Amino acid sequence: MIKLIVAIVIVIFVVYMVNRWLDWSKKRLEEMSSRGSGGNSIESQKTSAELSVVQKRYLSWNSSYNCEVVGESHYQRSLLTIAGAKEEESKSLEVIAELQHVPANRYDPNAQAVYIEGKQVGHLSQRDAHALIREKGKLHLNSHVVILVKAKIIGGWKNSRNEGSFGVVLDMPPMKDIAKVISSVSFEDSDQKRAKSIPLNRDQKRFFDYMGIKRDESINSLNVDQYIADKKIEIRSSEDRDLKEKLMTYQKRERVILDLLEDWRDRDNGVIFLYDEIKMPSELQVLKTLEELESEAISWDEIKSNNEMFYNKLLEKYPKLKK
Repeated sequence: MIKLIVAIVIVIFVVYMVNRWLDWSKKRLEEMSSRGSGGNSIESQKTSAELSVVQKRYLSWNSSYNCEVVGESHYQRSLLTIAGAKEEESKSLEVIAELQHVPANRYDPNAQAVYIEGKQVGHLSQRDAHALIREKGKLHLNSHVVILVKAKIIGGWKNSRNEGSFGVVLDMPPMKDIAKVISSVSFEDSDQKRAKSIPLNRDQKRFFDYMGIKRDESINSLNVDQYIADKKIEIRSSEDRDLKEKLMTYQKRERVILDLLEDWRDRDNGVIFLYDEIKMPSELQVLKTLEELESEAISWDEIKSNNEMFYNKLLEKYPKLKK
């Protein structure tokens, strides 16, 4: 009996010592591993920090915020943290977004995740993501390059009737213009590149042409909208009645153009009764048709109130638009 007890005690002691040795060995290995990789880890973090400065690129456009982020519904909690509690009015919070390529995405190796304040809030649409990858490739920018863009968090209202989700829109240039405005320095530098390389758009040129105002060399795509706004104020406060009348006519004209183009873009509003008979015209065809009506001394108020007259003239001028 005594021998049995002694044997049991010895077995327990041996097991105890073996376990202690295993624990010590495990801790020793972990310490060695930690020491062995510790220097590399610090160096790696340092390298990543250094690279993050070098590998950031800035894109700035015209504050139109017409690039919509998708998939925000999965990141409402993150957006709530960033934007704050929902209120009766929709949010319009200006922020900076980072576009990060996610080549390991199992659904799409071209995926571009969108981050704000370190939190993912969505991603680019597949079409935009693929186009951005293509443009980055042309610029020899690898997948580690992070694109910074100005963004807005919108929506996120809550009242007694309903509640809205948060959304994100980006101030992105058209993909074809990225190479002209991308900067490794700052948003301001990107703005200056846009001012030098992007021409005025058709609407902006129309103001100068219609009003007979000569464009100064200092006017560029960066400051033209402010210039036009200031010029309109100047004309309204001037004593030149003819110039004031011309501005009023121009503004009526622009409203008609905008309304007609919006009618074509909004196929669900029921305003246009000839959709089944007319192919969609180009903006230039719309403008030329309106100019012809104007040359026939038809007022802009009459054009605006009589869509049928416009469409008849459009088909007369461009018969190939008839289906």
